Amino acid sequence: MSTEQADESFFRHGLTRSPSKNASKRKVLSDLLNDIIKSFGDKNADKIVDLMEDGVQYMYLGKHVTGKENVREALQLYLHDFEEIHLYIRRQLIDIDQNLVACELTARMKRWPSQTTESTSSPSSQSGSCLGHCSGSPLHNSKTLCYEERLLAWLIQFNVDAQGLSYSARISEFCLWLDPAYQATINSLETPLPSEVWTPNTHPGNPLTRQQIDHLINAKVSAFSLEDIPKWDSVVDDDIILHPPWDSLRGRDSCRRGIEIYFKNYKDTHVIGLRTLVDETQPNFVVHQQIFQTTNKHTHERGSDMDFVFIEISNGKIRYWRTYFDTNSSVQKYELTDRFQTQSSQIKNIFLSPPKLPPSLSAPTEIPKSEI
Repeated sequence: MSTEQADESFFRHGLTRSPSKNASKRKVLSDLLNDIIKSFGDKNADKIVDLMEDGVQYMYLGKHVTGKENVREALQLYLHDFEEIHLYIRRQLIDIDQNLVACELTARMKRWPSQTTESTSSPSSQSGSCLGHCSGSPLHNSKTLCYEERLLAWLIQFNVDAQGLSYSARISEFCLWLDPAYQATINSLETPLPSEVWTPNTHPGNPLTRQQIDHLINAKVSAFSLEDIPKWDSVVDDDIILHPPWDSLRGRDSCRRGIEIYFKNYKDTHVIGLRTLVDETQPNFVVHQQIFQTTNKHTHERGSDMDFVFIEISNGKIRYWRTYFDTNSSVQKYELTDRFQTQSSQIKNIFLSPPKLPPSLSAPTEIPKSEI
């Protein structure tokens, strides 16, 4: 088998091997990502900014900062709050054609002893609070030096210059999302990292082309916007998992129920696709950036969210759809989800019969680690 045939075989079966002609650029982008992660761990804002272009765009937690010096100031303010920061890559994708890197990370952060961050039972609280889903006692106080465990998503655009057979790159855009519905408290870095119930299909079939991927995503979001459940049903896999903030819907029946609850509470949904990242070494995984607009039927507020979506495509259909967006500024509410309504119903039924609450429902708004 020739090298070209071998590379094509790896690409079509979703195995991780970089085609030799793209290995140099891929290594440059991968090394830069590792430099960024290390610099966050060192709390070195200057080093992070040194990797950026002068007119860099930095978007994080619903905020938008332009220019290296403004980004430096924002990073210094953020990093100053923590004594330690540890970042662990959950997965990463590199699109060498678009010079894009996307990753999901687990962050473990320890605040300075003098700081106090109280937990709260409200899922709609501001970023940095428990959001009703943390495990354990209040996050930090002067007596307990534990770590906050959070989930992050990054999307980084690079400008790349070719210099013969080598490359150099600078960050032109850095977008950061925080999962607001997962926050745990751990006492040690030795604590195992959070696991996922979702596992990729080991037989995903032949990968789609970029054009086919765009068509599939457009079909899915168009059907959702039109409230066309049969059409939506036709583009998702039997084992579909939808994982927006606050919720985790598994299988067609669960997803249909969650979608119907959404349609009952929101209207005039419109989705604008911005860009789609495809990694040729992992062709069945995709990251999609979109603007999600909708109107809350109860408050009549119209909202617009910037979403990071990680997608698994299996046998030509969507099998996993995991979304990050800033829930603090969104018109979408935790109380209008399948998880909240199901747990509220269970609790109501329990209190109407046996007075004792089972351990499995003792923290009705907590999302188990196994469901992240």
